[in-house]
Amino acid sequence: MDAATKGFKEEVTKELGKSHVKFDTQNAQGDSSTATTICNNFASENEDLILGNATASLQAASAATKSIPILETAVTNYQVALNLKKFNGTVGSNISGTSYLTPLDKQEKMIKDFVPKAKKLSILYCSAEPNSKYQADEMKWPSTPRRTA
Repeated sequence: MDAATKGFKEEVTKELGKSHVKFDTQNAQGDSSTATTICNNFASENEDLILGNATASLQAASAATKSIPILETAVTNYQVALNLKKFNGTVGSNISGTSYLTPLDKQEKMIKDFVPKAKKLSILYCSAEPNSKYQADEMKWPSTPRRTA
């Protein structure tokens, strides 16, 4: 996530010039309430753009403003993160960004290749993070009852 922020800053500075850009970088450390406070402050300051990393910052920024453009990275699935009923690949509001969902079927195959005799697979995830639960729910392991921890 730090590399994504660094790369964003470098490219924006390169395109706009150092004298035309100012960054206010704040880190919520994965805490939703801190992300909410930060995004509410950004909205009250009427920033030109909010760049967020991960689901908590997306949810906080989305709740904080419907007018300031939000660019997000490191989100697995926007539909899940924003609890959207209909989703065609675009959020359809002031939000845009990239997904970092890796192909789950290829991850599953890799696990089976590494441990072909395995009969059970345990998945650890954070139930407070909707995209974490989404990925755990999407994993399938033949002939094993589905149970996530």
